[in-house]
Amino acid sequence: MFRTDEQVAINEVLIRLHHTADHYADAAEAITDSSAAEKYRNDSAACRALVDELAGLIRSSGELPPQPDPDREFLEQAITRLSAGVSPEDKTIFAEALANREAAVVEAADSALAMTLPADIETLVRQIKNGAVERRQDLS
Repeated sequence: MFRTDEQVAINEVLIRLHHTADHYADAAEAITDSSAAEKYRNDSAACRALVDELAGLIRSSGELPPQPDPDREFLEQAITRLSAGVSPEDKTIFAEALANREAAVVEAADSALAMTLPADIETLVRQIKNGAVERRQDLS
């Protein structure tokens, strides 16, 4: 099936946000700082809610939302955990990895917002971008 540039851009936002949610969940399980773990669980839940909402909008347009590559995600999470395991400051390692994931979400959102999108999807993509910017600042 052929996809428009807009569909590809929206799907990229969805995939990157899904990866980010999974990385937050993984970091919450692995990190030793309990307050950071709680924040990461909350951020994961917030990202997942947005993933579900965007996936619903994609479905309502007659398309099927994409699914992330579980092997790639596992590898990325394993590398982050290994890095944190050899670092005395695991919170810093996870924060850096999560900030990079959030930056990827912002990049994908910017690409999508440069196109003409349906109003409901545009509004949600802006919300996703703003949330990623805020979470990234919190990680600094």
